[in-house]
This record gives sequence, structure tokens and C-alpha cells, in this order.
Amino acid sequence: MDMAKTGITSEEKIELFSFPIYFPQFSELKRTIEENGSFMIEMIETISHPFEDMRLTNEFITSMFRAFLTTMIE
Repeated sequence: MDMAKTGITSEEKIELFSFPIYFPQFSELKRTIEENGSFMIEMIETISHPFEDMRLTNEFITSMFRAFLTTMIE
């Protein structure tokens, strides 16, 4: 609601905004793909992320989501 208070967007747009997101565990993703039967897993690799050693604090996660969601809300 801070964005509405500052005039960036309206409260109505914020109330209507829905961005469902889910991050499955590796085992769940693999099981779902295999159960679907439409795809075959030939190889799965993990990659390292530049922020791999950074603690995922609530403040960090919030700032990352705010960075890319702000343009969608505006």
C-alpha cells in the first residue's frame, strides 16, 4: 500500500494484482515431470548463483521482488 500512498499506483491496482509464484524443491520438480509423461529428463544440472553465499534474509528477498514487480504494478 506504500506505492498507493505515494501516488505511484492506485489501491485498486494493488488489490487486483495477483502474481502467484511457487518454487518447488528439486525432487518435487523431477517427480512432477516424470509423472506427467510428456517429457523425459536427460540431464539436470545445478548452477551456482553469484549471490550463492549471501544469506536470504527477508529484507533481501523483499528488495529483489520489489525490484522486478514495481514495473508490473506501475
